[in-house]
Amino acid sequence: MMQTTFYNVGHGEAIFIELDNGGGIVRDFGRSRHAKRTHNCCCPSSMLGGCCVPMKPPICCRKVDAVLSHAHEDHFNGFKLLYDNACKNVFENGYIPWFAMSDLDALGGILIKYSLLLYRYYSDSSIIAAHAKHWLLAAPVMASVCKKLWCVCAGDQVRSWDVPNKILWPPRPSQGQPQPSQGHEDELQKKWSAYLDKNGLPDNFLSDEAEEIQAILKRFYGTSPGNPQRDELSSEKVDQAITTINTVLTRNESRAEFSALKWSSPRHLYYKKYKPSIDNHSLIFEIGEPGNDGLFLSDAHDQTIKKMLTLNTLNDKQYKFIKSGHHGNRGAKELLAHNVSGDVVVNCCGPASSNWKGPDDNYLRVSKEVVVCLDWNNNSKKWQNKKGYFHPQECYFRIP
Repeated sequence: MMQTTFYNVGHGEAIFIELDNGGGIVRDFGRSRHAKRTHNCCCPSSMLGGCCVPMKPPICCRKVDAVLSHAHEDHFNGFKLLYDNACKNVFENGYIPWFAMSDLDALGGILIKYSLLLYRYYSDSSIIAAHAKHWLLAAPVMASVCKKLWCVCAGDQVRSWDVPNKILWPPRPSQGQPQPSQGHEDELQKKWSAYLDKNGLPDNFLSDEAEEIQAILKRFYGTSPGNPQRDELSSEKVDQAITTINTVLTRNESRAEFSALKWSSPRHLYYKKYKPSIDNHSLIFEIGEPGNDGLFLSDAHDQTIKKMLTLNTLNDKQYKFIKSGHHGNRGAKELLAHNVSGDVVVNCCGPASSNWKGPDDNYLRVSKEVVVCLDWNNNSKKWQNKKGYFHPQECYFRIP
């Protein structure tokens, strides 16, 4: 029987799927720097020991894969911590969402330019800049902590997991043909062009530096387990890639250029365009034998979850458990509309801010029982009287 353990890391996600073949999957490994303090055993730094991740159950000395749903801090910084502590090849395989990297107007290229703009504007003192930097470093960092790195998209299956599974999102790249991904990229391109026009920035603004980073990332993106043609990535190549990206982000000669700019709203750029674009490209998958399977939603917005359900013709399906969308805030209404339900729904919550309103109560209609993994010391009083919510009093919650 497959076991899944959800760790209480406050605002963030750290999940371990234990497989029958003796291996396992770490699906996301992060915690927001602004998360309220949970019990000491729950932050990624305390889960790090040498060159392994001593979770309960421990994953040392096992063939464990890693999955990064998307490169926001509360999902990614544990992997970054492993790299910073010189832990190499911790995981057998790593899986990240496939990004189109063919040109600067494709999804990957536009996000590189977003990242450069935001990091230069905010420097490295802001969480917005940290998110931008994390996205650029995600592929090489994951390539360092994993023996092999693969990019996956809708329709792919991961053979090494030795259990029925399917990648449900992001959609397969268009490759010149009309596909669900093309509309998403076209929409992002329109937003990017409108932003440049509104702020008087030329279309080629930061293109040279974006192309420099893009050339690096092309080594990591564009391959999948079914299309494994790629040069071997040595530790030296990975470290050089990360060093070059850091150098491009912090070039001093560009800081003066940014200080002279008057942008209408860089926060609007991040919260209304950049951040949702990464959320909406989150890796979503299902795994497990029928009757013992789980659906792992990530941080995609409701409309994207609707596209995912339509793309995969997911209707009238009952899962053993569902990991809810965006810490319990997204996806419930779309699941209900497609009659997709679970015996249990797990909300990996733990608000990073005091004004967080809590998970969407529609998840109580998706399942009779909703597990809220949060900072129970400070926040559980808000939900303790709500029927259907269960609050684990340990550092983790396990579904056998």
